[in-house]
Amino acid sequence: MDPQERILTTEAGGSVYLKPRWSVEPVLWEELRDELPSAGPDTPLDAAEFVALDVETTGNSPFLVLEIGAERFSLAGSLSLLFVPVPRAPAIP
Repeated sequence: MDPQERILTTEAGGSVYLKPRWSVEPVLWEELRDELPSAGPDTPLDAAEFVALDVETTGNSPFLVLEIGAERFSLAGSLSLLFVPVPRAPAIP
């Protein structure tokens, strides 16, 4: 999967779609819920999956979000990436 490809989309009606690596098209979240991995207190760390979230901002007032990134990973390595540049409207004087 191209790391620049969006893996999460939302329709106007509020439906959430995910783009799994094995799928050509985004799939409705509710259809994937039972297939996605889950973790609990008894899950060994080497079997667990994690997500790291990164939000890049301008760093000063007004704080504007420039991009959002996320990486899904396990202790063995990266599983998938999400990178979304956030379009900004020009400031209104």
